[in-house]
Amino acid sequence: MTEVIPSKEKDPLGLIMERIIELRDPKSIYETRIAARDAAIARLRKADRFYISLKLVLFFGGLWVVSQFFPARIGLSLLFFALFSALFAGAAFRHERVLRKIRFARTLRRINEDEILALAGEFVTNVKAGEEFIDPAHPYSSDLDLFGERSLFHLLNRATTDIGRRALAGLLLSPQGLRRIRDNQAAVRELAGKLDFRQMMRAHGLTMDDTAQKQALLAGLLRVPAGIPGSKAFTALLFALPLLTIASLVLTFFGVPWVVLASLFLCQAAINRVFGRRIGEIHSATSRHFRVLRSYADIIRDIEQEPFASARLREMQSRLTAEGLTASRAIKKLASLLEWLDARSNRTVHFFLNNIFFWDLHCARRIEKWRDKTAVHVPGWFETLGAVEALAGPANLAFNNPGWAFPRIEEAGFLYRAASLGHPLIPREERVSNDFALEKKGDILIVTGPNMAGKSTFLRTLGVNAVLAFAGAPVCAAAMEVTPFRLVTGMKSSDSLDKHMSLFYAELLRLKLILDTLKDDPGAFFMIDEMLKGTNALDRHKGSVALTEQLIRRGATGIVATHDIELTHLEQGHPNVRNFHFEGTVRDDRLVFDFKLKPGICESFNALLLMKKIGIEV
Repeated sequence: MTEVIPSKEKDPLGLIMERIIELRDPKSIYETRIAARDAAIARLRKADRFYISLKLVLFFGGLWVVSQFFPARIGLSLLFFALFSALFAGAAFRHERVLRKIRFARTLRRINEDEILALAGEFVTNVKAGEEFIDPAHPYSSDLDLFGERSLFHLLNRATTDIGRRALAGLLLSPQGLRRIRDNQAAVRELAGKLDFRQMMRAHGLTMDDTAQKQALLAGLLRVPAGIPGSKAFTALLFALPLLTIASLVLTFFGVPWVVLASLFLCQAAINRVFGRRIGEIHSATSRHFRVLRSYADIIRDIEQEPFASARLREMQSRLTAEGLTASRAIKKLASLLEWLDARSNRTVHFFLNNIFFWDLHCARRIEKWRDKTAVHVPGWFETLGAVEALAGPANLAFNNPGWAFPRIEEAGFLYRAASLGHPLIPREERVSNDFALEKKGDILIVTGPNMAGKSTFLRTLGVNAVLAFAGAPVCAAAMEVTPFRLVTGMKSSDSLDKHMSLFYAELLRLKLILDTLKDDPGAFFMIDEMLKGTNALDRHKGSVALTEQLIRRGATGIVATHDIELTHLEQGHPNVRNFHFEGTVRDDRLVFDFKLKPGICESFNALLLMKKIGIEV
């Protein structure tokens, strides 16, 4: 299949891009792009060998030519030396550009290889899995395994910046309102069709190692008040004193005493010492970070130059210009200033540069001048970069899974309806999908079934797909309609030695969180998996019935998965309660599950059979 080239025409609803996604085969496109990168690398390798040969010829040829005139005609030998040096420098510059293109092409090739592995169910190894966002106290993230190895975040994440990763985590942890969800969905649809843009943005980011610590240091640089005088007199001194120093250096060859040069040199050294602490603070906050800023500038330039159609992307793109400044040029300028200041890392060169030319002071004053004019815009620019990177993750998911649906986000009442709903982290060949409908506020489903039949997985399937829908992403379903709601779960409570907390008490705290959330927002959607596991059977039964009846009285909407058949009797006296189940069967002394949700009550359980299967006598 030929490669899909992103459309440059405006498409406000992203429908054209969505249709392209439905019609193409992702693996074929990735393979085509790998072949194209291989061809480009082969061409660049020829240029690489040419420049290697050219530099060798210029180096040894220059030595031979200069040797023919030295020392008899020293002037001509110096002229040839300068000529061959200039030619060598030009060849080296062009060669370095070729090498950068080779590295970039290899990065793009690796990106496409990673996506082919992702299509096969593998998780991309060079993306962060989001362990730093794990929070057991969050209303649902730990129960749904949103973060960590082989998590939903790991599946989605294609961000290369710390800001982008945090923005993506925010999409998963803090569902937006109806308008923002729809805007994000339109943006994700459009980005799904912009494969070149997404891969170029990621390739630029993979050249750096961005961390939250580096972000904090750069943020500190933008906040620190000015420490270098900006008066005209001080400016004149910074230019006049180096000129006098250089002049005295030249004049020493004509008889001017060395003491003049030494005095001027010591004068500069004394002034540098006065401002050394302030300059050291700037350098320690930014040392080596210019590479991160360069990558930021490249990514932002990609965003600035890409023609967008969706309102969300166009609005974010408009934030990258302020007071006649384009964000990419401004950030690249700061990167260059920080790189000049990083000459401090070479102590020998820096010693002469600084005490003859006021190198540090000139760099620091330019940095502070840049900061005074531009720093106020930088947080917004970085936030925009992170937001686009965050949306690129769901867009990549949409591209890789053309059979998944973008859900319809409805406005009124409560609705969660889906056809062929499956868990996105289960490989396609192993995934079992179910239809599901909960269409009225106050409805509660009681789901029973034996061990390993799929109750917990089904609850996580509902939760994870709701999180995807509210992030503007496609869902693992043939179709879905849903209204925005707050999600709260109680599924994976555990004891805590460091907090001196038993399993039962941890469960009680989680159930209280659910009740408090429902009190604050009666439209919230709860999911509870086997409540009160940490106590005896009698207390568990009484407590489960009492809690479920309280949820019914409150008009709460949600699902309770349980082994407790007594809970299913609540359906008889409460029209809003419905029973569903998963079941397992025994075939040839083997447990067999179909993982399909069915109406009614489960009549068979398998704890004793499981015990016998692993060798425990019962």
